[in-house]
Amino acid sequence: MFGIAEVNNLPPWAKELPQLLAHGSGINGDWHIEGKHGYIRLSNSYHAMDQMGGYDGWADFTAILRPKKITQPDGSSYEYLDVAIHFNGSYSNRLATKYDLRNYLAETITNSLTDFKWGQGIVRVLRKSDAIQVQHTLEDLRTAIGDGDTKVALWCLEKISDRLTNAFKEVRDV
Repeated sequence: MFGIAEVNNLPPWAKELPQLLAHGSGINGDWHIEGKHGYIRLSNSYHAMDQMGGYDGWADFTAILRPKKITQPDGSSYEYLDVAIHFNGSYSNRLATKYDLRNYLAETITNSLTDFKWGQGIVRVLRKSDAIQVQHTLEDLRTAIGDGDTKVALWCLEKISDRLTNAFKEVRDV
């Protein structure tokens, strides 16, 4: 798989994790992924660029993914995926400080894993924009059925099917 150098000991529910990880925009190395007891370790390198667009070196980093649970004062709770970034070596730490890489990488990795839930893997959801388009097409379908327009009704069904298929394909192919 492109951008993946090594995958070891991932639990079965995390098998799709490698295809979700960001690649590009500075994260130009290959991912090394290892499942551990209670966490997943991701390693890669960020290719830093200076203000002139020249490469300024590689910052080797490790991201640790762990499930976290927050309990609210009212007793309710929610879980989230914690992403902790660590830089490997003094040179990587200097580049991380110079370019504020800790925040950038944590945000980039967190955003790439929005559909990933600890213990379950990818949770496929319909995005709001897709849901709105499906809702509008359903309204067109109701009108077509009410008018007895079979041709338009079939077109609406096909459009809904295509939209849902593409929405879930986009989530899988992230």
